Amino acid sequence: MTLPESKEEASWGFHTNSREIYHLQTLPAWLNKKQQKSWTEKGLAIWDKTTGSVTHLTGEQVLQIYQHWQSNTEWQQAGFLIGEPAYMIPLNKDKPGEGQWKLTNTTQLSGDQAQKVFEFIQKTLISFEKMAQEDREERVKALGIVYNIILNWPD
Repeated sequence: MTLPESKEEASWGFHTNSREIYHLQTLPAWLNKKQQKSWTEKGLAIWDKTTGSVTHLTGEQVLQIYQHWQSNTEWQQAGFLIGEPAYMIPLNKDKPGEGQWKLTNTTQLSGDQAQKVFEFIQKTLISFEKMAQEDREERVKALGIVYNIILNWPD
């Protein structure tokens, strides 16, 4: 699902992927390689052609934003900066410090745009809950494999 209807003509929109899509023939021409990956990853992709941004959110991240929007209505007037959370580790040896969380690949939504995304999430909430549960199960499985490797590591 994408709003507005035409991805090529519209200046912004969003769509969901219920699973990772490895080959998609109809990608907008303005996407770079990293954005093409974000466009096809499982979750919600929000895009703005004018600024050239594509923000990918996992099911769990969508649910967190939805809960925030339910408890705070400022975004309806002020808009909302949406982005992908990333932990940044400082690499400068001269200025050691702790890492910090930052938003990357951001897209600024107006109040009206955020409202459309909110309504879409509200209508499809069950699918995002399912995605989030699948992601949690995949993480648990991956951690189990790592723990098994560590515990069975030869001395």
